[in-house]
Amino acid sequence: MGLTRLAVFRPLTILMIILGIVLMGAVSYTYLSVDRYPVIDYPIITVTMDYPEASAEDVEEEIATPIENAVSSVEGIQTITSTSSEGVAVVRIQLDEGADGDEAALDVERQLAAAARNFPTTATEPSVVKADPSSQPIMNIGLTGAPLDQLYNSAYWYIEP
Repeated sequence: MGLTRLAVFRPLTILMIILGIVLMGAVSYTYLSVDRYPVIDYPIITVTMDYPEASAEDVEEEIATPIENAVSSVEGIQTITSTSSEGVAVVRIQLDEGADGDEAALDVERQLAAAARNFPTTATEPSVVKADPSSQPIMNIGLTGAPLDQLYNSAYWYIEP
């Protein structure tokens, strides 16, 4: 009953309270930021290294195992898993929760640079990638059904804008 009585006998007070709430909402709305993904630090680092024309066994022995040994001294590592296939080695490093992914990625790069003399000369430089969902594309589009120059023009002039 108190709020109803206040609204009937003091309508200007209720109007000012409502306007104050609306004004605070409008000011708060201007400070809201919109992002496709929230800021998340995935504790995963992936190291990829190509060794052309090598069997999976050679890739494991000459690439994956030295990478695992080199990065095992980095602080905050929970698990290291590797996949060796013909011509390429992929080493996945999972960090402990709360570990700084950026600093761990730099440490991994430093350790790999120090261990570079153990890699075969025909192997490419290792690629270190930290998992980041905001670097993923929003949409992938494939165009078919026309000559390439027409598809390029359609994509450039109509789809991209």
